[in-house]
Amino acid sequence: MKFLLVSTVAGGIGSFVSSNGFIASLFPFLATSVGGPGPTIGGLFTWKDIFHGVDAGSTPDKGPPPTTLPAPTWGRVAQVTSMTRLLDAFYVGNTNFSDWYYPSSGLSVTGVAGHCSNAAGGTCTGPLPAGTVGAACGGANFSQSLADSQCSETISIDSTALSVGRGRRDIENLTQAANIDIPVISFVGSNGLARVPGAMTGFGTSIHRCTAPSCDGTTDRVVDAANPNPAFPTLGGVAGGYEVYVNVGYAHLDVVTAEDFPSNNVGPMLTAFLARNVQ
Repeated sequence: MKFLLVSTVAGGIGSFVSSNGFIASLFPFLATSVGGPGPTIGGLFTWKDIFHGVDAGSTPDKGPPPTTLPAPTWGRVAQVTSMTRLLDAFYVGNTNFSDWYYPSSGLSVTGVAGHCSNAAGGTCTGPLPAGTVGAACGGANFSQSLADSQCSETISIDSTALSVGRGRRDIENLTQAANIDIPVISFVGSNGLARVPGAMTGFGTSIHRCTAPSCDGTTDRVVDAANPNPAFPTLGGVAGGYEVYVNVGYAHLDVVTAEDFPSNNVGPMLTAFLARNVQ
């Protein structure tokens, strides 16, 4: 940690997690939009909270919405998380921020990336994953990455391969993806890790059609994965019980740490979702 500047507490944390910073560029799961660098006072690097003014350099424009997957970061960076609130989140409460956010079960280690011979319409090529070799893939308006994803194999939220297959008693055995028939809502940040609604297509296609009273019972979770485009597919929305909202300019953690600004979809959309589904 010797490369960190001599700083105040806020200066040290800010330089570590800032979505515009070097460290967050290497470890984007840390990225939070917490303002920008302040002046050096008494030899200490300080931090400027979002409520103390945001410099233009802290809100760069990363371009228009993408149309393909995997999606790059896009939109104008928004500075939306208060440093004071973020610091509190690390220690206030019965458990701290690190306890409930960072643990990982390692599900991704069982995934195998596949390849489609032709994004416009082809077959999955081998040798791995063996279970998809020869299967049809791709189609009109498919990007290569979307077509390749049809040939890939992951365990999704079925963790049997880890919890049972590897004898990992510490990992909960999850097998019920196909039985999830309740409404689902998700939020993504255009400057985060899941940047577009298309990032949630895989989960939407792995769960059961919504049968709750707030759904119409006939609309699929994912209506059309390729249109208008793979990054912004046609999802079931309220009728299909599958809603995904984009917070433009938000980094990975901002979706749960940001203030209730007009740009923050979480409060109003989640409130409406809960109101529709109270039973």
